[in-house]
Amino acid sequence: MLAGALLGGAGIGALIGSSGGSDGRKTEVIETLVPQPEEVIKEVEVMMVSFIVQDKTGDKQGLLRNNDITDENQPTFSGTGQPGSTIQIKNELGHVIASAQVAADGSWQVIIPAQSTGVHTYSVVQIHGDKTTSAGDIALNVIAG
Repeated sequence: MLAGALLGGAGIGALIGSSGGSDGRKTEVIETLVPQPEEVIKEVEVMMVSFIVQDKTGDKQGLLRNNDITDENQPTFSGTGQPGSTIQIKNELGHVIASAQVAADGSWQVIIPAQSTGVHTYSVVQIHGDKTTSAGDIALNVIAG
């Protein structure tokens, strides 16, 4: 007796032998793996985007956090994103004040134009094709010298 069964799409098992008649034969199971067609792999777009802001001049330098006071009137924005995407830095009015291209290694960096004294809120977005992903906002109190 020979019977075949598809096992979860991963192989074929064949049952060979009999159900154990008077001749002493036993049932034996043989499993043979059958190669499956290659799966269609679709590119999954990872739209993750992140950023940091740095003060690189003056007395107090380093990473800036939300609501920090800084004497840096041209802070450096940098981060990671989808390679080939465009990063836009927008001001509180929604105007693009700087942009950068995400490099092949996923990194980007841009120094924004000189800012006046006062509190400024910046939004960072990534544009990849027709998709826009927000990385978030940061408010900085710029004390221009």
